[in-house]
Amino acid sequence: MAYVCLQVQLEALNPYIDKMDISCTQPSGEKKLKNQYLADDFTIGTNGKVDFAVPANFGTTGLRFAFEGLHHKSADETYGDPTVVGKHSRYHFVKSEYYDLINENLQDHRSEAADYDYTKKIEVKVAGTQAFKCNNSDIFKAGKTGDGTHYYVENRYSNAAYNTQGGTWNEMVVNNGDGYVKRYLVVCDETRYNIAPTTTPRHAFYAYYSTDLKLTTVDYVPELTYTKVYKDAVVPNTYDANYYVGVKVSLKDTDNQPIAAGQGYVYAKQIIDKIDEDITNKKENAPVDTKHILYFDASNINSLLFSDMDPTWGTLTDLKAKLGDNALLYMPEGVTANLKNVVTKSLSGDDFVSENDIELVDQQPFFAPYSIRLNAANEVVYKRKVTLNHNETKKWVSLMLPFTVAVDTETGSYVQTKDNCAFTFYTMNTDNTFSNAQETGEYIYEADAHFSPFTGVPVTKPNQSYIVSIDQMEETNSDKVLFVVRQSGSTIEATPATLTQPLIQGETATGKIKGEATTLVNYGSYCGVKVPKTDGIFYFNKDKFISSLLLDERFRDVYVLPFRSYYACQNGANNVRYLNISLEPNTETSWIDNATETTAASAGFMFSAETGKLTITATKDLRTNIRNINGRQ
Repeated sequence: MAYVCLQVQLEALNPYIDKMDISCTQPSGEKKLKNQYLADDFTIGTNGKVDFAVPANFGTTGLRFAFEGLHHKSADETYGDPTVVGKHSRYHFVKSEYYDLINENLQDHRSEAADYDYTKKIEVKVAGTQAFKCNNSDIFKAGKTGDGTHYYVENRYSNAAYNTQGGTWNEMVVNNGDGYVKRYLVVCDETRYNIAPTTTPRHAFYAYYSTDLKLTTVDYVPELTYTKVYKDAVVPNTYDANYYVGVKVSLKDTDNQPIAAGQGYVYAKQIIDKIDEDITNKKENAPVDTKHILYFDASNINSLLFSDMDPTWGTLTDLKAKLGDNALLYMPEGVTANLKNVVTKSLSGDDFVSENDIELVDQQPFFAPYSIRLNAANEVVYKRKVTLNHNETKKWVSLMLPFTVAVDTETGSYVQTKDNCAFTFYTMNTDNTFSNAQETGEYIYEADAHFSPFTGVPVTKPNQSYIVSIDQMEETNSDKVLFVVRQSGSTIEATPATLTQPLIQGETATGKIKGEATTLVNYGSYCGVKVPKTDGIFYFNKDKFISSLLLDERFRDVYVLPFRSYYACQNGANNVRYLNISLEPNTETSWIDNATETTAASAGFMFSAETGKLTITATKDLRTNIRNINGRQ
């Protein structure tokens, strides 16, 4: 007797499919609605199920499903783009128009395959009735008994092989009231026919997916709730006194009864029109315009529909374009869109995941109500712009980001080769912070503030302010980009700011300047902030921190843009006008203030100190030497 262990692992295509569109078309073919779903673990939708809902006036019988669009961020240019004519695609559906044309004989159809219409390669209107059996591993299943010799065999997909196994391909005609139907489809990835000089073999890989698909026909009425997140903002060249909001959608039926969470749908044009209506009617907390919306939360419904054919249904691109530059779209479980800044509710429901890149626009307000995990294939991108005024910098900037950035644990440095950027993260020392104070008349003209690199951990802290030394950059003059941060697989943490406290507190630094105790507190902001100059803050200007008290009568306030920080003066430093950045250890002698030795009997003397003066009182004859820090008397 012998025991044999056989392990078989199914692998996805490389690059794998991570998103897929499902469309529903009227019997006449006149109108079509679409939604995009996550493709994960060879299934589509939430736990392999899709409940596709359409309005009652769209139709109730004879509607037709189709699968469209094969997406992955890492697919190279040979995988095609439906918006670009003349590109080739390696992805296609089995039983698509393209697949039926070449009939698995690519070399005999080279001319037809060349520049074939990409949209007809990534659309299939039929689904299989069963899974394709790609190997015979079932006969080796644990517990199987019997005699004979068995060999492990893999089966390459072909129409003939599928038919032999009992599978057929059927159109997906559905009616309202039908239950879930298991739909199978096969995706193919073939090598580039126009490069390889082969004449007979066809190099291709196959992967199959499945979903339980159901049609629901019902009407829903969207209800939007607006939540103020910032009461104002600072944007380039101006202070914006209007508040910014987030929007959350819930649904009611036609009898005005609330729909349970996780059910129902809206389509993009409904949301666009409803927002415009609420702004016009000045609904509670509705913003002054759509650009003052920083997030749209559709995570508690079932789906958000769109149509590429009919503008009366709208597209997610239309909706996203209406919102703020940094707006985030939070989608339901299993639902996504092939757009930046669109994220999907995780299966646990505790946070959100992103199958898309997220791009943050500098100098514009940002707010994330929920944390977001990016998968390893996607990245969050922040492009720092040059401040187009007298605050322009070439060496140092203040920076606060909502996501983690990978840094060298020993140096705190970040290197990004794609855009030729390198810089190092620093924080102000929390104690013994100041030195080298230089007096000019009644003012301390300038002093050094000591900073240390952020080391010891592999990633920066999200929502914490840093001072960044720009070690390498290639400024893009066309859009005034100073440097670019790119981080794949990062985490965007929920924004800890509130309506009443938009500032995010960072480190507290203490020390003495000419013997005066001084405390500075760092504050960062994603909405920007207007601070009265009389507060005596230190803001960043031309590679140093400058006191707002230095501003002349033309300026009443200091404007700090989003993604930046400043230091508030909690005590002391009112006579300081400049703080220079020092990376050297602070070796300046610390001050002894208001200290008194009371054990005179044992010591033989008493001493007390005040600012600038040390007093020693002897209780018996003693020889006393006073030495400075270098040992000289």
